[in-house]
Amino acid sequence: MLSDDTEVEALVKAYREVSPYLSDRQLVLQQLLTSAGYCEAEGSSAWSVTLSGSGYRLNVGQVEVLTNRLTCMDSKTSDLPVDRWFSDFRILISGPESPELVSTLAEDCRIEPMNYKSVGGPHWCVHITVPLRVPPSDPEREKARSDMAAVQSAHRHYVANAAHTSTGKLRQKSSFARSHCAALITCARRETSRRVGSPSYPDQVWNDELTVEAIPAVDAPWHDISMFALTTKAYDPACTNGDLELTESVERKHELSLSELRTALFNRQRLWRWNVGHGESEEGPAPAEMDKIRQLLDEVRNRVADRSSV
Repeated sequence: MLSDDTEVEALVKAYREVSPYLSDRQLVLQQLLTSAGYCEAEGSSAWSVTLSGSGYRLNVGQVEVLTNRLTCMDSKTSDLPVDRWFSDFRILISGPESPELVSTLAEDCRIEPMNYKSVGGPHWCVHITVPLRVPPSDPEREKARSDMAAVQSAHRHYVANAAHTSTGKLRQKSSFARSHCAALITCARRETSRRVGSPSYPDQVWNDELTVEAIPAVDAPWHDISMFALTTKAYDPACTNGDLELTESVERKHELSLSELRTALFNRQRLWRWNVGHGESEEGPAPAEMDKIRQLLDEVRNRVADRSSV
């Protein structure tokens, strides 16, 4: 039997394997916390979350209120150059605004009329698919996030209905308490509370997610700089100059794009890692090399501070 902390760490690792981007994991897990929070706001503790295949299901009382599945289109069995990952949501809604909302979303989302007797009144399931491992500015992702935001009020109405019996009594017991996964809630709270650029984890960060606050100061400890260097998707073909000569990259730093600068930092971090034990110190690169790294870091900060240069 796994310990609670071991189970939490296993879940964090599993979600990181699906996507190395913190923003992806936060999107998938924040909705779980939000939906459970709607139930708690009613004063009810009648909710449970169950691990379900490659995702989770949230029930209030005896009814489903939210389900998430992580799916992958395998590049080996499709014409895609790389695997494509998606987060598929089933979000249950009800309330006076729902009929118009269903009509509006019908062009983009699959809508199912539902018939849970314990909910009462018309209610629907809205299917929303969010592409993962794509920039936040990706049109498909932007539309999916917009649709998720649009259903929240009607989703809250549904959760409130599910939290009460047909006579209006507030439920306090979950029908799925035995399958409740407390570790997933801990995992979700841990992941959603972390900030982009945290030096504790080398999460990958898109350029348009990057903020000045997430970039270590030039005099920061090597550990923080090293972790930041690993936040770029440097092996991606989109980083066209991933094979820049490491010395050349510093002299040409004003000519490089933000992606190329971050790739150069990544290359220097890897070069240090490969040479620890062969002349390099565990505490960080030699002073001359560290000066070049700090120059690149400073240029990254300047580009992020002035987005017109990106």
